[in-house]
Amino acid sequence: MRNSYKSERAKDLTQEIKTVFYESLAKGEILSVSALSKKLGINRATFYRHFYDMNDVLESIEDDIFKEVEATLGELDDKLTQEEFYIEVVHLIKKNLGLLAYLMETGGIAENRFFLRIISYSEKNYMHSFQKKHPKVPKEECENLFHYSLNGSISLISDWLKRGMKSPIDSFAKTMNRYNKGLTEAILAYYEED
Repeated sequence: MRNSYKSERAKDLTQEIKTVFYESLAKGEILSVSALSKKLGINRATFYRHFYDMNDVLESIEDDIFKEVEATLGELDDKLTQEEFYIEVVHLIKKNLGLLAYLMETGGIAENRFFLRIISYSEKNYMHSFQKKHPKVPKEECENLFHYSLNGSISLISDWLKRGMKSPIDSFAKTMNRYNKGLTEAILAYYEED
């Protein structure tokens, strides 16, 4: 993204470009530079003063959402139950549904920069704290539990989205919590029983 704003209008137009692009993704439309420019009533040269290409717009939106995810999860109190945590996560998913649905459809998780950033953030903030709280569980087992749980959660989220989010957020969050809690308790029982 080209960051040198010379005016408030230029900054506003950058945001408008991202908004129109995001709204098109939410509707399942993929816009070209020409189509997006036409929707905004600007010419292509104006678009290119703000972004290098459409992928640059997508990455800028991903960056914005990732900052929001970091801020939201960072502000969550450690006293929240795991279920309350999942409810907050599912609310974030619903809020950013257009982008997440698009990313899941077009590249999945393994090749997507946004999901890799989420995985790295989660690993740094959750897996390592789990290891500290449960030193009897071998590091490799903690990593396996983390990846299995994260991939299972992402799969559940993907299915929930494909089914049109028919389960209410709280109910869906309880399901995610129940599966992850059961898995975690089984691992802890195995390694921490005396």
